[in-house]
Amino acid sequence: MGPTQLAPVYRALRKAFEDGANEPGAADFYYGEMEMRRHDRTGTTRAERGLLHGYWMLSGYGLRASRALGWLAAAMLVTIMLLMGFGLPRDDPKQVATGIVPPGGGRVTFEIGKEDPRDPTGNRFTGERFEKALNVTLNSVIFRAADQDLTTTGTYVQMTSRVTEPVLLGLAVLAVRNRVKADPDRGVQTSKFPSVHALDQLLDGLDVGAARRRQLVHGARGVGTGAWTGALCR
Repeated sequence: MGPTQLAPVYRALRKAFEDGANEPGAADFYYGEMEMRRHDRTGTTRAERGLLHGYWMLSGYGLRASRALGWLAAAMLVTIMLLMGFGLPRDDPKQVATGIVPPGGGRVTFEIGKEDPRDPTGNRFTGERFEKALNVTLNSVIFRAADQDLTTTGTYVQMTSRVTEPVLLGLAVLAVRNRVKADPDRGVQTSKFPSVHALDQLLDGLDVGAARRRQLVHGARGVGTGAWTGALCR
C-alpha cells in the first residue's frame, strides 16, 4: 500500500482516537497522515507538498516542540549577530536643540531634532552591543519594538525578526499543547487503541485479505499505534 491508500487510513484512525478523547494518541496518527500526504506524488500537488515539507521541517506538523524551539534559537542567534554587525549604530544619537535669536531680542523658537544613526565602525562584537542586540531580539519574539535606535539595515532586520520569530514561538507552543492536552472530563488517558469494532469497520474499505484482516482485528488489543500500522503495511 502506498501513501495514497494509507493517508485515509491514518485519517480514520485519528478520528477514532479523537472520538475516544485520546488526543495524544490521535496526534500520532495525525503525524502519519501528514507524512503520507507529504510523500504522495499523485494525490497531493507539488505546491502542497512544498508547504507540508516546510511545516514538517519547522515543527514536525505542530507536534515537535524541540524542532520549533531549535529553529527559534537559530533565528534569534542570526538576528543578534546581524544587529551587532550592521544594525546597531556607532553610538546613540543625541537630541539636538537649535534656535535663532532675532536681532534686537524677542522670542526664541527651538527645534528639537536627532541625528541620523551612523553605521558602526571598529569592534562591533562587544558585550555592550550584545546586550542591546539581545534586548531588541527578545522584544521581537513577543512582537514588540524595542526602544533602541537602529541603522537602516537594523530596521529591516528587526522587521523580519518580528515576523518570523513569533511564528516559530507559536509553533512551539502549539506542539506542546498538542502533546499534553487530554480530555478534562476523564482526567486520565484512554486506552491506546480504538475499539475492535471501529477497526473492523475501517478495514471494510481496504484491499486487505480476509485472513490478514482477521489477524489485524484480533491482534489490535494492547498494541501500539506504530506496531499495528507496520503490520498493516506488510
